Amino acid sequence: MNASSPPTAAGSASRPSRAPVYVARAGNITLPVRQYQNRGRPIYTFESKSAAGQRVPTSRRNLNAIKTLADKHATELATSGFQSQAQDIDKREELARQFEELQALTKPLQLSPLEVVKAYLRLTEDLKGVPLAQVVQMFIRAGGVQVLSATVPAVVDAFMARDSLAKKGPDYVKQIKSTLTAFAGQFPGPIDQLALVDIETWLFGLEVAETTRRTYHGRLCQLFSFAQARRHLTRSVPHEMTYVPMPSPKRKKAVIIGPEEMAEALALAQEFAPDPDTLLHLVIAGFAGLREVELQTLCWEDILGDENSSDTPQIVLHEDQVKTNTSARSVEVLPTLRAFLKPFRLAGLTGPVFSVCDIKHKASNRLPRWSALKIGLADTQAMPPAKFVWKRNFLRRGFGSYRLSTLKNVDLVTHEMGNTDFVLLTYYTTPVFEPIADRYWAIRPGEGYHERVRTWLSSSRWRRQRARRVKIVAEARAARMQSV
Repeated sequence: MNASSPPTAAGSASRPSRAPVYVARAGNITLPVRQYQNRGRPIYTFESKSAAGQRVPTSRRNLNAIKTLADKHATELATSGFQSQAQDIDKREELARQFEELQALTKPLQLSPLEVVKAYLRLTEDLKGVPLAQVVQMFIRAGGVQVLSATVPAVVDAFMARDSLAKKGPDYVKQIKSTLTAFAGQFPGPIDQLALVDIETWLFGLEVAETTRRTYHGRLCQLFSFAQARRHLTRSVPHEMTYVPMPSPKRKKAVIIGPEEMAEALALAQEFAPDPDTLLHLVIAGFAGLREVELQTLCWEDILGDENSSDTPQIVLHEDQVKTNTSARSVEVLPTLRAFLKPFRLAGLTGPVFSVCDIKHKASNRLPRWSALKIGLADTQAMPPAKFVWKRNFLRRGFGSYRLSTLKNVDLVTHEMGNTDFVLLTYYTTPVFEPIADRYWAIRPGEGYHERVRTWLSSSRWRRQRARRVKIVAEARAARMQSV
């Protein structure tokens, strides 16, 4: 019987005899066996220590049985002791060998072995038994010492030539190239010699909005991370952009177009615009939230759903149409937008929605803005000035704010606008009283709208513009699809 402690039944146990009844010996290990009295019967016990240093007694009623166990246990302890001593000797020899290797490895680095050992001891728990010499070799192989020197313009060229960047939208590539080219023009020397103060002086000295400065900061971080991956910067320490503070633009209230202003703009476009492009720009951007770059490639085939059906149509934007080519998305054609698009869709139009957005020519690669409404799109027509000032992203911010006020669903509005929830709530929306949102979505075409659309579509001038536009968009879309 094993016992965790000598038996001490009340009134029946006695003190052990002074001398052991047997001593098991093996090497320098001795285990004395002592006799106890329990309920008038003898019981024999010896004690040993566990790996944690605790006393562990072993007891038997039979003397021969306890002798056998004591001899066996003493032999095991003696054998393990010799092995432990041998292992200690092997460890000391291994440490001496590693220290010699460490001296040879650290000599060209001008580091003392003591400094490396201190750093190693601080990382012992994370290294989980990896030999010290192996750690130093890993450090050198990782590029912690040797750097492949390269100038900033060369790194920018390599960064822009990446395959992953070629899959992005052309506007995104153009913007990031403009930023990095300006940076390379300011710093033509090796990228590993750039000082933190020089980068900060350039970034915070630009006369741009804080939001734009924040965007530039992110692009420079991408460039420096790319250089570090290509071993143009030391991998063992963070690159300089890690310590450049992130610009924190003050959040401004998003200025949106009001229901009355939208109605006024649509009335002016319907009455004075010589073609439907201005009105289509207003209704699609204002009631679907599309970006200008997405409007430029929008075709009537992208508006899915039968106009005579009760099903809700959708605008589907594919990977080659969205801003950053991240993923396709769809936007529901709400009743307001559906009412304005109905005569165009019933006419069976195909191809590009807009006829005057010539994406081949830089001077005319933008859709008509509010300035076009104020001065008139035709030289022979005068347009009365609006009663309000047009703001940047007026229509898109209005769509996001009114849509969020109605749906109360950030995830759905984020998907429809193609932004993250942070960007949506920070830059593109403002709290709107729900009755005001209801007035915005209650806007409908004015009297004589269908006749005006028929006049536009029968215009020979518009037909000629559209024929040229169909060819240009087809060529541009084919080129973009090849790059996706």
